[in-house]
Amino acid sequence: MSAPLISICITSYNHRNFIKGTIESARQQTFKDWEMILIDDGSTDGTLDALAGLQDERISIHAFAANQTRCVALNQTLARAKGRYIAILNSDDLWHPLKLEKQLEVLENHREVGVAFTWVEMIDECDTSLGVAQHFRQPNQASQRWLNHFLSDGVVPFCHPSALIRRAVLDQVGFYDERLTQLLDFDLWIRLCEHSEAWVVPEVLTYERILSDRSNASGDRPDVWARTHWERTLVYFKALQRNHPRLRSALRELDPTRATQCDFHEQDSQASNHDPLTTLLLASNAGQLSESREINQSFKIATALHLFQSLPECQATNSDPGETRNDIKSYHQWIKNLDPLYYFERMQLEGTKRQLDMVINSASWKLTAPFRKQF
Repeated sequence: MSAPLISICITSYNHRNFIKGTIESARQQTFKDWEMILIDDGSTDGTLDALAGLQDERISIHAFAANQTRCVALNQTLARAKGRYIAILNSDDLWHPLKLEKQLEVLENHREVGVAFTWVEMIDECDTSLGVAQHFRQPNQASQRWLNHFLSDGVVPFCHPSALIRRAVLDQVGFYDERLTQLLDFDLWIRLCEHSEAWVVPEVLTYERILSDRSNASGDRPDVWARTHWERTLVYFKALQRNHPRLRSALRELDPTRATQCDFHEQDSQASNHDPLTTLLLASNAGQLSESREINQSFKIATALHLFQSLPECQATNSDPGETRNDIKSYHQWIKNLDPLYYFERMQLEGTKRQLDMVINSASWKLTAPFRKQF
């Protein structure tokens, strides 16, 4: 039996209420030559029970005994995928029936394109539309311009579950970096754009679910903000170490001074001759680290960076489902309660300052000024 053209990779964690709808949206695709690899990442809500009656020979289901993070589970799906193209689908999101067909047309007709995305509509728990996501409504442009965008804005302009990736390019740049928990897709998009073109199908073909309790992996929560700021800096640091010509060109266009500081050389395999901490600080997006905080934060940042560098990026592709990566787990546990960029502290200070300003500028504070002079 020949391998399917597309492998649909799904990881699930406590999405019992949505998983069947997600799978059905894949089964309703007009393009039928696909396989689905689903790995449940240690769900405790009966997600696997919800899949018990599923009958489709194209679908294989595996399970981790305990949660190991989505990144580890994703790499396991990729290790099992046989398709020429890889489609990523979150276990609570949905696809339009024409999604794979329209993306496949792009990839089959444009060999230089390594990954195709779509526009996205946000939905709630009841599948009610929350509107089109404007930050994912991107125009098509050359990968060089995308790299400029990544470096200047530091935001993710592509929706992860909208991606259809050419497997040959994915094998060239490597799987997801399991050291990351928040910006695993951002890191991958940069690597893909270094080696190929990216394409955005200008139609809403992906539906991303936003949960009202903000429990999404990218939910609007303080812990997500802190991890995002830290990991963005790590992704930039990795990019500098790769020293890819496209990225060097993008960096020079944005800031010739920074490119000079980082000491890029065409023949130099290292992106910088600085020590890792200095390189990290140079790579940080503007405003993340101020000079006044640099010395106070250097020890924690250097320690976190050392741990990050000491771990391999990806899990071995021949590992069994559910195998524990103790080094990755230890790193995630260590970093869990650490805020290397002091993001929480800055937020708390800013919040306190705003509260004080409100009090000082309030009418009651001004009216009571004569009484306070007595003390």
